Amino acid sequence: PTATVRSQIGSFNSRLVGFQYDTGVMQNYGDASGFIDYNHYQTDGALTNNNERRGNVFAKFIKPLSEDTAITVVAMQNNTYQNASPGATAQQISQYGSHYGLNQNPLSDAYVGYNNDNFTSNFDYIGLQTRFGDWKIDNKVYTTSYAHNAMNGFNPNGTGQQTLQAAGYGLTMAGGGTAQGSNIAGVTGLTAYQSYGDILRATRALGNDDLNFGLWVERQLHQSWTNNVDLSTGGIGSIINTPGLSNGGNQAETSSMNTIQPYVEYVWRPTSKWSITPGLKLNDFNRTYNSAFDTTVGGAFAYSHTWAALLPSLDVHYYVTDNWSAYGQAAEGFVAPLLFGSFYNPNQPIQPNASAGLAYLAPEKTMNYQLGTVFKSSKLTASADVYYITNNNQSQQSQIGNLITIQNIGAVHYQGVEGEATYNLGSGFNAYGNYSLNSYTSAVPIQNAPQSTAALGMLYEHNKTNASLIAKEIGSRWGGQDINGNYVHFGSYTTVNFAAGYNFGSLGWAKDAKLEFQLDDMFNRTDMVAFAGNTQGGNALFWTLPGRMFSLNLSAGF
Repeated sequence: PTATVRSQIGSFNSRLVGFQYDTGVMQNYGDASGFIDYNHYQTDGALTNNNERRGNVFAKFIKPLSEDTAITVVAMQNNTYQNASPGATAQQISQYGSHYGLNQNPLSDAYVGYNNDNFTSNFDYIGLQTRFGDWKIDNKVYTTSYAHNAMNGFNPNGTGQQTLQAAGYGLTMAGGGTAQGSNIAGVTGLTAYQSYGDILRATRALGNDDLNFGLWVERQLHQSWTNNVDLSTGGIGSIINTPGLSNGGNQAETSSMNTIQPYVEYVWRPTSKWSITPGLKLNDFNRTYNSAFDTTVGGAFAYSHTWAALLPSLDVHYYVTDNWSAYGQAAEGFVAPLLFGSFYNPNQPIQPNASAGLAYLAPEKTMNYQLGTVFKSSKLTASADVYYITNNNQSQQSQIGNLITIQNIGAVHYQGVEGEATYNLGSGFNAYGNYSLNSYTSAVPIQNAPQSTAALGMLYEHNKTNASLIAKEIGSRWGGQDINGNYVHFGSYTTVNFAAGYNFGSLGWAKDAKLEFQLDDMFNRTDMVAFAGNTQGGNALFWTLPGRMFSLNLSAGF
């Protein structure tokens, strides 16, 4: 049995405390074992007024039932509260600095008190693993949940104060009364999901070969709503008269999705050098949607639709020598349309109860190819691959204020080459590097997709000391459109990161005591590096590098 405590401090007033207890193997309880881990983290954030608090608890328990069978129980709970900026315009970054996020002005819809998110989620499962004869069975029954309570300004970091009148809101308040023009326009909302499912994996040994098959089934329930509100009253009193509203309007919806995915694959080993695995999976989604009211489409409507596809795959490995292999892979992929991009009416805006006239967007279907090789010796570990991917119906998200829209950009082709290597220089030193060259063919730029990535550095580990110094480069890439309709281009950038650690071992009062230090972005780069969306007026919003930052971590077991 071991109890471990940890504490961490870092830049932007970041701090973490954590505790873990491991039971060890409890021979008096049938060799059961388990652990529970808790962490609490909080920070002021790299961006101004972007505070965050996060808590996590995770527990795992394993109980052998026999020599061949064990049961596992896992439970995890997460809670996060944050004040999150949507990004900043180039003018704001120039005027206030690269760390600008939210402000302290209650007359602005970028006020920190008007922009907050509260997330809760959990993940739990009971798993059974067993072996009998030539069979291996692994089954997990699970549940997950996610809830997001949000309050946001109508147009944070947009141009000027967004009053109810300026945002295009009518002035009638829920419960009566008239809003004044100085009141602040905003949105409150809830999105919640609950899933229940089962994952079965089975393997049957057939001489040198294996037959693998399984099944994933899941039922997901969803509900969400948004209300236009007066933020200066604390979000109390929804705006019910919203003529010509462009930010999403009042909305309430529920949906459910049933997923069934059986698969089968056969691992054929004709000789000791070959491993050939053909496979087939059925991917079947059924979604039912019901909107109680939605001012964005004119009223209530409902639909139900099923998407399905058979997805073949092939994996071939050839072992050139004991320490050198080559492989080839091909597989089809399939993704059903996003919930809010699943339907449209090609002839007219959606009217109340007009679901019969909906045309359903086609799902994204991909074909993926990869060829690669892996080599390992006492001095050198290296791998390289080339890939080619086609997506016949790619969707791309964009965000204007609080409204997320889906753009269907049609067929996209991706191709690239990747490689990495580590070479042992001796005396605890290893040289490390990786590189990828990526490109695509598309009608419009793919947002935030770099044309290349690279890393180069040195690793050290000897006795109780470890350290690394690595430079990482992200290549040039495109963002979304600016106010003039032009796509924004970003140049490449490089950051250099240093990390070091020392294991004190036993200190008498503690065992396995460790001290770790990390310094990221040593040369304090604060460039604009990613596209974050647009304001309601169309101005581009950006993310910046946070600049030089450090963390110091101490942990010890008892």
